[in-house]
Amino acid sequence: MRIGQKVRFDPFADAKCADVGAIRGTVTGTIVAIYPNHHWFSVAWGNKQRTSFHISDVGSVVTLIG
Repeated sequence: MRIGQKVRFDPFADAKCADVGAIRGTVTGTIVAIYPNHHWFSVAWGNKQRTSFHISDVGSVVTLIG
């Protein structure tokens, strides 16, 4: 895992609303920060959207590309 690496994930995987099925699907983002001491990393995706994941999410929630 490195800054600038592409990742794929479903940003609405844990959403609990009636219409979420219409918007579910995977997106591609870019790792913009890694915080190894706290075991998480931040991903930018879409139109200025950003989310963070625990490093243990790699392989189950987040797929590294390349």
